[in-house]
Amino acid sequence: MVKLRYALMGSLVVVGALGAALAQAAGSFSASGTTCRDITWKPEVLAKYPHVSDACQGVVQKGGETYVKFVGTVQNNSPVGLRMKFKGTDESVLIKPTSSQQVAIGGQTFKAREMEPGQELTFYVPSTRFAASLGDEPEPEVIDIIELPAAPGMAEPAPAPASGAAASLPKTASNLPWLAVLGALLALCGLAMTLLRRRRVRA
Repeated sequence: MVKLRYALMGSLVVVGALGAALAQAAGSFSASGTTCRDITWKPEVLAKYPHVSDACQGVVQKGGETYVKFVGTVQNNSPVGLRMKFKGTDESVLIKPTSSQQVAIGGQTFKAREMEPGQELTFYVPSTRFAASLGDEPEPEVIDIIELPAAPGMAEPAPAPASGAAASLPKTASNLPWLAVLGALLALCGLAMTLLRRRRVRA
């Protein structure tokens, strides 16, 4: 009975730790107010973009979601993606909009894949996901930010192969830690069930 109790307690601890880890990893930032000073970026975002707070141009709420507003200048638009430089920092982001995706800028509509270097556009990052919503207003449709910021003087990645083969996106994180936690949880649950079954057989 004592072993069973400890096994169940261990399972609860692992479940709690897994839930806390998932909660911490989810999203891009938390907001305690409606200004840039009220935004706390997740460690994962700060590790990639240390000066992201300096680029914040405002905080907007729409449809129950909180967005951080940024202004970017197009540096390069190639088959690899659309690279934009943050206003307020030297950091840049690379996104890959679809060929038909449109952006509303100053009352005009542009195709994202046809934007030219030097054009300025507004984009929004939602609290629930580190991705970009392009245009004058935040929209539910967002585009994943697909790589780390380019270092100063770093050349743009080579275009996709002419054969039309899709370029593979870089992996930014591994699922192994979550698999390890899940494995530990299942092992503890299995131990608890085994002890419970033995107790019933003896009874």
